[in-house]
Amino acid sequence: ASRSLSVRIMSDLPVPEEVINSFTFDPLALNGGELESVALYMFERYDLLKEFDVPLATCDAFVRRVRAAYHAEPRYHTWHHGVDVMHTVYQLLSVTNAGDYMSKLEFFASLISALAHDVGHPGVNNAFLVRTKAELALLHNDKSPLENMHAATLYEILRDPATNVLGALTEDQWQKCRKQILACILNTDMALHFDNLKTLEMFEEVNGVDVVDFLAKRASGEASTAVPD
Repeated sequence: ASRSLSVRIMSDLPVPEEVINSFTFDPLALNGGELESVALYMFERYDLLKEFDVPLATCDAFVRRVRAAYHAEPRYHTWHHGVDVMHTVYQLLSVTNAGDYMSKLEFFASLISALAHDVGHPGVNNAFLVRTKAELALLHNDKSPLENMHAATLYEILRDPATNVLGALTEDQWQKCRKQILACILNTDMALHFDNLKTLEMFEEVNGVDVVDFLAKRASGEASTAVPD
């Protein structure tokens, strides 16, 4: 069944597989429907659909619903942008051998978050919404109104059984996945960028040597090396 799933997804790819698995992939060169096939491929590449018992029809419907929830205008925060960010996250996970230290559930949450992170974007920023006392700003008490809306829109899509790619998760998996998805989407608020950057720099300063040592051991074949806390 898994092979059949892969064959169906591979047969619909608009570009060669090696292009998707590189930073040369250009989402703007494809139309919206072709990008749906690319998104499905990225979910399937690490056997995520099989791992979490997601029927291809459900994932396909989910991708289509997310696409439909993006606006055609403004030109930047569109379906193409969503797939572009998903692909960038997918590539970063790949080239950093993230499978050595991240679970498949974390992969799944990361890709879902990336694909839907700007869904429903109206083309104005948070500062504008707050200053104009827009409904979104009032609804979310001026705190990351856009990002809260993107996350809420995603979960509205997931409430429909026909598009619920999280439907087979256990309660524990669902809670962990939601926690990560919310963290990923809410932290795309650029107001948090510099604080996040400082946290990352501090993490690298304190743990960088241990991380590099771990990755070197895994690369040399020491698969039993424990992931550093």
